[in-house]
Amino acid sequence: MTHVRKSQQIICLLVMFIFSSLAVAQQDAASSELPRPATSATKQTPSWFSVGAAYRFRFESRLASDFREGNDDGYGLSQILVDVGIKPKPWLNFHFQGQDARAPGKENANGVFRDPFDVRQVWVEIGDPEKGWVHARVGRQELSYGGQRLIGPLAWTNTARQFDAAKVTVGKDDLGFDVFAASVVQIDPSGFNRHRDGNNLHGIYGRLNRLVPGSKLEAFILWKTTPLVISGNGTPGDADTYTAGVRFVRKLAAGFDTEMEAARQFGTFGVDDIPAWGGYWVLGYTPADVKLSPRFSVEYQYGSGDSDPTDGRYQTFDQLFPTGHLYQGTADRIGWRNISDVRAGVAIKPHAKVNLKFDHFTFWLADRNATFTA
Repeated sequence: MTHVRKSQQIICLLVMFIFSSLAVAQQDAASSELPRPATSATKQTPSWFSVGAAYRFRFESRLASDFREGNDDGYGLSQILVDVGIKPKPWLNFHFQGQDARAPGKENANGVFRDPFDVRQVWVEIGDPEKGWVHARVGRQELSYGGQRLIGPLAWTNTARQFDAAKVTVGKDDLGFDVFAASVVQIDPSGFNRHRDGNNLHGIYGRLNRLVPGSKLEAFILWKTTPLVISGNGTPGDADTYTAGVRFVRKLAAGFDTEMEAARQFGTFGVDDIPAWGGYWVLGYTPADVKLSPRFSVEYQYGSGDSDPTDGRYQTFDQLFPTGHLYQGTADRIGWRNISDVRAGVAIKPHAKVNLKFDHFTFWLADRNATFTA
């Protein structure tokens, strides 16, 4: 295992060396400004080259984990990110990001908590996103769409989520669409991170904001493939889950705002048919000229369940690859499947760089006869 880890570190260092070598070779080339990482390692690099790093640490203490009395745990979470970017031309962009994630004090830490130095992102982008109408990004990358309820990077976790993907973007933010083919990366704390063959996500995600001025209107169709599932009658097979939906966000009069999304799922789960659906509806209110800039909000979320697994119909809503923690905190383990959820909350801003949010959740099963799986 030591030899595997040393080989992994050597290869990652070679990748960084190649990027640095490309930078030296391109030192006299003229190009546009590179977007820089949040923390720059040097301010003296040329505009087409960037290097940076970020460090994050937090301590977590969990009481009665898994709803078991006395099952307590406390541990640290550290994350180091190293970024190298090269943009020799406005239409050509290379990016590498290495990650070292540790969990001191956590016993038997899995890939959610721990991933010694590995490649988090490495991609090439062809085309100018600022001026062009078409650009493509190929390689290991993050995917994030809409409110991240179905597809998001899950950045709260210590290792986050990446995809090995090819993505083509046509149009602009207010009118355009993405077409992508991707496979989620499995975090391996003892070796290289790789995607699992057959565990794929493909889709078309459109932005139609011009159709309703002052609003966000998005429409999508997604196709998730999952190998080796078990149908309700015990028959093994593969799953093909198609998700079609729309998302709408708009500011209303008198300080109110709204957001809603609805998704219908169909396809096959082994030998079973898939009829499932989910949705959420949010109403917010921000009073004008009030100290601490409070925003009050209420939300209802629903994800269908399956009351009879033997009837040839798989009706549990599949939340795909969300950033659930963004909306539900530690209650994200419940997720968006066989659930009804009412949330009431308030967010305040005591300082320009400080945000505080307080939420109260009430959960109950969408179908009381269905099996809930966390």
